[in-house]
Amino acid sequence: MYKAMNTRLILFLLLPIFVWGCDDLFDTGDADVVFDGDPQVEFKPLSQEVSETAGIATIAVQLIGEQRNADLEVEFSFEGTTAEEGVHYNVLTSSPVVIEAGSSTVDIEIEIIDSGAFENGEVRLDFSLDSAGEEVEPAENLREATVWIQEFERDAELSAQALDQRAADTELLVSGVTSFTGDYVVITAPSANEDFTGTEIIGYTQVGSLSGDNVAVDIDGADPDDYVAHVIREAHFSGSSLEDGVISEETAANLAATSGIAPVYHVAQFEWNDESHNGLVEPIGEGETATITVDVVEILYYGTAGEDLISIDLHEVGEEGEIGAFVGISQEDLSVNNVYTNVTVDVVEPVDPGDDDPQREDSVIDETGDYFAMAHLGPAGQDADGNRIPAQQPALVTSIEVEEENNNGDLILTFFPVGDFATVTIEEEDDD
Repeated sequence: MYKAMNTRLILFLLLPIFVWGCDDLFDTGDADVVFDGDPQVEFKPLSQEVSETAGIATIAVQLIGEQRNADLEVEFSFEGTTAEEGVHYNVLTSSPVVIEAGSSTVDIEIEIIDSGAFENGEVRLDFSLDSAGEEVEPAENLREATVWIQEFERDAELSAQALDQRAADTELLVSGVTSFTGDYVVITAPSANEDFTGTEIIGYTQVGSLSGDNVAVDIDGADPDDYVAHVIREAHFSGSSLEDGVISEETAANLAATSGIAPVYHVAQFEWNDESHNGLVEPIGEGETATITVDVVEILYYGTAGEDLISIDLHEVGEEGEIGAFVGISQEDLSVNNVYTNVTVDVVEPVDPGDDDPQREDSVIDETGDYFAMAHLGPAGQDADGNRIPAQQPALVTSIEVEEENNNGDLILTFFPVGDFATVTIEEEDDD
């Protein structure tokens, strides 16, 4: 890459010399700018950059001088200095090209191959004008051209998330997808094979040209386990091979990007019903509650990349339904693959686990309101006295379609915390 950049810098610095050297080709003193030198031919442009996804690139062979009354054949040659023919490119136009009578230009067409075969991010393809007949010569400073073919960097990211069995949720959300039209986003299990050959395909979908977007992939029937996401380039690839259910050699050859390993959980149960509290139920004070009880929690996960414990946090809910500050923490951490009923959550004042000396302060709910109990990956934290506080652990999330459209009119895919809403009603007194 450094050498390529230096070469282009030299070309840029020499450009004024090229222009100055062309003074003898053009009569700039003539008011009509009439060329009065010997006819010559040139390349345009002399240097260009194209993506490997460009499909077809062109270089113009242009006549310097008046149009001719007869066809003009121009011989050219090419050499892939670092580009490899059949891998990075194919020149579709044979030499010589013909500038037809009454015309000034003709294009050389180059097929750019979407191969992904790059060591330094780009390769170089050079062209040279060799001859153009007895009366026409290639312009000395304009007879060579370079095409820089640049790698198109595809990408995909996969985060820890859950599929919600309560809602028949089967879509895994792949984020940060950069792809080209026709590419595939494919989900597999991790593999010891670097190219993933023979690895079972869990799900896939074909996508368009994306830049850091989110993509949902249906993985119906998949176990709660560890997975990775791939971007497979569509060019020169038959998508039907994906239907075989494993990564074939053809598929592996077109593997353009692979995410890190991410744990995928299943939410088998998470239920919290509305609660009412009064002084007879909670002896700490009339019309107050110091705990809430989540009815049942069951999170499934068989992998090794993620957490095998979760904690339950209690959060306030705003007027617009948004989830606010945490105000509670479960009395114990919960292991995955177990059913927990009547999970007790202590009500606390908000605590910043990032403080140098965080202190837990027990609190109460003394006004009726809506709350959200949610699962966090990993165990709860501890304050300076060893008391449980909400740790800065990521929430367990699942993917859903939010009823909001982006600029293209598509529904926005996003993450949403796993949990349940409920209303805690505080009664001032017991009528009995």
